[in-house]
Amino acid sequence: LVTINKISVKPEKLNTLIIFETSAPPTISETYYLKDTPSTIVLEFDNAETAEDFQISRGESLLVEDIRVEKIEDNDIHVLIDLKEQVPYRIYAEQEQTIVELNRIQRTLDGYIIDSATEEELKKWPKKQLLFREVGIFEEKSMVNVTARLDEKAIIQIFALENPLRLVVDFFHTLYPDPTFRYPLGKLDIQRVRTGQFETAPPYTIARLVFDLDRPKFYTLLSEQESFIFQFYKDEVARV
Repeated sequence: LVTINKISVKPEKLNTLIIFETSAPPTISETYYLKDTPSTIVLEFDNAETAEDFQISRGESLLVEDIRVEKIEDNDIHVLIDLKEQVPYRIYAEQEQTIVELNRIQRTLDGYIIDSATEEELKKWPKKQLLFREVGIFEEKSMVNVTARLDEKAIIQIFALENPLRLVVDFFHTLYPDPTFRYPLGKLDIQRVRTGQFETAPPYTIARLVFDLDRPKFYTLLSEQESFIFQFYKDEVARV
């Protein structure tokens, strides 16, 4: 039985993080936006409970309106995250914490913004350029798998833009040697996938991967050595 001790909200420059502090790595079996209240994310925790001194710290977030915990039978818990609007999101583990990253839709970008954590990574980067080798798109029955392959692992930054709605992945210190690539997908709420060179001028060479979306979606990101694997799911309810 996993104990959830605290849930806290941490707004960053581009994204908002919801951080779960637990007694052990939790099992989140499913996640989805509620149909009745479409700006509410549900996380279904299996075999979990809240601590006696359980805390929710919402902080000063303009995106997250409320966080609620509902106890379901057989030691299962549903965490409901009420948002101001739907946004793309993913779930990952880091330093013994489970983190929901909400990719806020950026509407008033004043120049190119680099998140604080990304800035710290860039300060440690050796002076070398990477090569964006290829993007592979694999369509399966229940998901789409998009793999970006580089010659080494890059520092990346993910954020969302509108008009049209798109999920943007920037690869720092990375050259994209080929002409801009466009792949019309037209399924799983992804209109197309695009890759190309975004910036070549100092201080950063940036290659960019873009997902043009019909609506905000849950996705997963797996990082394996020099590959970044993005997965989007067919069902409204995605298995984590």
